[in-house]
Amino acid sequence: MSQVVIRKTENSVGVTLPGGTSFFKTGVLQASNGVSSHGINIQDTETSDYILRDFPFSEIKEADGTQFDTTRDATVTALNNLINASADTFIKDTDKITALDGVTESDFTAKEGYGVFVGATDGSIQTSGDVILGATEITVSTDIKLNNGDITSNTNQNIT
Repeated sequence: MSQVVIRKTENSVGVTLPGGTSFFKTGVLQASNGVSSHGINIQDTETSDYILRDFPFSEIKEADGTQFDTTRDATVTALNNLINASADTFIKDTDKITALDGVTESDFTAKEGYGVFVGATDGSIQTSGDVILGATEITVSTDIKLNNGDITSNTNQNIT
């Protein structure tokens, strides 16, 4: 029996069959149990076409040659975790997020040039360069503490 290799790139999933490789957008494919006790289906949810139908799960490998798992159900879960994973997204400053219970800073990966502050605990910014706050007004409700630094104006205006 020939192998099928599943490879995830940044924004696509490649499925390599004996006849070649087909690429699909991330999140388009769906894995499910096949009819046989060892079979797996992979379907393109946009076209309803089957990429694999009742294919033995033991013959489906990751790009490095590793088998996804040792049981059919676990393989379906592992496949879906890979092929349905979203590409990296950045939430634009026009988007709003509210009521994310249990979310912490560790749930986010900051992109270069952007920071993430979550919750009401102390936050810090660490950088090897300047920190520029792009706001028309910054409101501070308590003291600002400087460690051996100055507050200056880049337009030689008074600071009050």
